[in-house]
Amino acid sequence: MRTVVNDPEQSLDFWTAALGRQMEESGYLLLEEGAFSGAHGPGGYFEWLAPVGEEDWVYLTAITVVEEQIVIAEAAGRFDLYQARRPELLGALATLRVESGIGGR
Repeated sequence: MRTVVNDPEQSLDFWTAALGRQMEESGYLLLEEGAFSGAHGPGGYFEWLAPVGEEDWVYLTAITVVEEQIVIAEAAGRFDLYQARRPELLGALATLRVESGIGGR
């Protein structure tokens, strides 16, 4: 997890759409997208198919906007291993919390 400055200051909807567009343009295949309710409010997530060598991996990208910050969480793993942990990973999104200023973890 990391934070970046919400600059230009935009809404969660704006940044979610921008993230989705960037990932698709980078060649990732969208598997699933959804919303979550986190410690600071609503957020959005995407699960992408990402080939790594001869294996298929899943890459989770999630964001929420907290005032002047965008909180970004990422996770990745081989498809079968990711699927086995998927409920816990998605559940963990509800615990995203900003502890310190920009760049905090």
